[in-house]
Amino acid sequence: MDGGVDLAKLATMARTFTGAEIEGVVKSAASLAVEEAMRQPSPSTTTGGLLVTQEHFERALGEIEPANSDSSDALAGLYGGGGLLEFSKEMAGAMDRFEGAIRYASGGEGGGRAVSVLVHGPPGSGKTSFAAGLLSRALDDGQVARLEVLSAEQLLREDRRADAVWDAFAVAEGSRGQPRGCLLLDDLDGIIEHVDTMAGSYVNSPLYSQLRVLLASAERAGLVLVATTTTASAEKFDQISALFDVEVELPPVRTEQEVKAALSSAGIEEDALDLSEIADQLPLPIKTLMKRVDLVRTGNADLRRGTGLPYEKTTGRPKP
Repeated sequence: MDGGVDLAKLATMARTFTGAEIEGVVKSAASLAVEEAMRQPSPSTTTGGLLVTQEHFERALGEIEPANSDSSDALAGLYGGGGLLEFSKEMAGAMDRFEGAIRYASGGEGGGRAVSVLVHGPPGSGKTSFAAGLLSRALDDGQVARLEVLSAEQLLREDRRADAVWDAFAVAEGSRGQPRGCLLLDDLDGIIEHVDTMAGSYVNSPLYSQLRVLLASAERAGLVLVATTTTASAEKFDQISALFDVEVELPPVRTEQEVKAALSSAGIEEDALDLSEIADQLPLPIKTLMKRVDLVRTGNADLRRGTGLPYEKTTGRPKP
């Protein structure tokens, strides 16, 4: 092998490759080197001077399609890369708590400890963007080797919930022996079904039992498992939240100062905006706030006023 081969770069390029696929890359790179040598005007009869170079390895990597997609591409494709707006001490604390759980997982012997994290907040609080953004950082820092994403939307498309959950787990578990593998279950409300009756609400889904087994398997495999759900569900179904080691609750934007901090974090100039109406509506979840800011910026603030719906939003009954 040529002394100029950058093994660190190759490892990054091949981070989603299985062991068998990496073996194939090495063999392909060697074949490319031999073919190149044989095309020389006076090919050598020995292999003593034959060198496999960086170019050979990179060409071989380009020719082999890994079975598992790149984790960063999966996050960006599903969520547009996520987004993190640090607008308050509460939000900074939530980020520290999440990243602390990942650090805990990466600090174990033999590749890492298992940990399960439940991220919850009201609708519009940016749970998916929060988890995706911080897991992207963990991927970039090498704290997570591979990440598989499973969302309620995917399950609806595939109509094979049980198989899809186990398939996703198997991909994440495939990084055993590397740094941590991670499975993100996005929108747990849509993945685990529940039933509301006169006697109360309860989980009545084979997937709940599957999740319990999955978490036990994750513990044995040393995986990181992250799930997102609404705070209402986390509080209503305590048997779900009890399954997770760490809970991270996302705060709303509470004050006008926090609104300005959110705008600054998003790179939005506040001078040209009239924030008085938005300030009167606080507290607001961050995604809801940014949507209303966008309505103001584009001159469509009136769309938020007087919807004229003849029904109460909470009960669905006709307005008096």
